[in-house]
Amino acid sequence: MPGEHSRIEKWRLFFAFWPTDSVRQAISDINHKLAPRCGRPVSDLNLHLTLVFLGSLEKSRVDDLVAGVADLRTERMTLQLGNLQWWRSPRLIALLPDTVPGGLLHLHTDLTNLALGNGIPVDRRRYLPHVTLRRKVNSLPQWPPFTPVDWNLQKFSLVRSVTDPHRAQYEVIWQSR
Repeated sequence: MPGEHSRIEKWRLFFAFWPTDSVRQAISDINHKLAPRCGRPVSDLNLHLTLVFLGSLEKSRVDDLVAGVADLRTERMTLQLGNLQWWRSPRLIALLPDTVPGGLLHLHTDLTNLALGNGIPVDRRRYLPHVTLRRKVNSLPQWPPFTPVDWNLQKFSLVRSVTDPHRAQYEVIWQSR
């Protein structure tokens, strides 16, 4: 009808490394070793390593983002996740690498610059690669013994976050070659 505004569909998007099944299982094993009442565990299916959070964008912008990253190549690198941390302010437990490969920092910078070049504001704080294991953690837990996880990073993804009042689901909508 005239005068009515059509609703523009928006998607919450981010670039991330998505784990293989074996890496996901290894990370999940660490998560399940944490105390059962220690916050809310992230679903195994949602475990990932965020590269750049893009926020809520019009769905029509996805093709432009994919075109911008389609030719980006990442060097093969291994990330050893062996450091658990509790972050008081966001109230989460994260699994972090002991060292960060330079290639990972370069990819983060390239994706950040792509977003900014497309008019997408992104977080400009220092990049701290991590996998979130638990949310709503109110105090520092006792860390269980665990074996660090070696994650061979090669392909990154553009991911859509779909949330409802009870949970979030992530959908990989594009993956690099």
